[in-house]
Amino acid sequence: MNRKTVSGIVVFLLLMSIGMVGSVGAVNDYDIKIEVIPSSVLQGETVTFRIHADLVGFDDSILDYVSIQGYTAPDTAGIFVWISGTAYSWHYRNELCPIIIDNGVPSEASDYVDVTFGTNAPDKDDWEPPSTTDVAGLYVVDFSGYLYMTDGSKHWFNIYREFTVTPPGEEWTGYTPGWWGLNAAKLLGISRGSPQLTMGEYQAAVSCVRTRWSSDLPWLPTNVEGAWAIFNAGPKNDPVVKARIQLLAFLLTLCHFGEDFAPMPITGPLGTFTLSPAGWATFLITHYNLGHYSDVYYYADKLNNY
Repeated sequence: MNRKTVSGIVVFLLLMSIGMVGSVGAVNDYDIKIEVIPSSVLQGETVTFRIHADLVGFDDSILDYVSIQGYTAPDTAGIFVWISGTAYSWHYRNELCPIIIDNGVPSEASDYVDVTFGTNAPDKDDWEPPSTTDVAGLYVVDFSGYLYMTDGSKHWFNIYREFTVTPPGEEWTGYTPGWWGLNAAKLLGISRGSPQLTMGEYQAAVSCVRTRWSSDLPWLPTNVEGAWAIFNAGPKNDPVVKARIQLLAFLLTLCHFGEDFAPMPITGPLGTFTLSPAGWATFLITHYNLGHYSDVYYYADKLNNY
């Protein structure tokens, strides 16, 4: 995988209070929290950088606020990236700024902002630079600027965040709870017929599901017998039971057949989403734990019949 150093978003944090003059500290005296959501995507998907007004390893009370005064963006649609030592040209835009990131949550501000990478839409949220994830590889984004402290000092920093872009795989094929339940019954001798996977393969899928997601879903089975019991649980009209059955089938399919598949677009009660298999797993588990059982049932059922 070729390394691609991206400076598609270079954030400058400048002082907004007139008359406040402070000394400049050394590079990275302090660090701020920048999340990468998610850290791996397929080509064409987006990555969100959530930039917080939160210090890492220090008491946040010493931080006053930051102001995003500008950013760099490519002159043409695409990423600002070095390839074999050659960089695309870029220019500085600041007419749509500033954007305040205050330490705390006053009525008209938030303690973080989201920057989306991969939209190829410079004015999507009034200030995001154009960018794409059309090229597979490792992307390293450089954030730089100033932190302004309550004692009047300011501190320059460079913060790097990485994410990977991988090529899409084949189209996803879902397997329903009926398929997984019937194969469990055949392997356990409950139903007649030849199973479409071995006991070892089924158990490996169950173990994979348990290892990856049991901390979020403690009800996940530990063996094939447990999986069969969930697929045959009742009452069948209980929304929790229905959500569990569909969710387990999806997770088993993901573990058994892998996740190197193209993103799947699904339209449902919460809107239309185009996510990778792993992205759908996170989506379903999050909404299950929020108690959105009918939504989980709806989306998982669509995925299992995809």
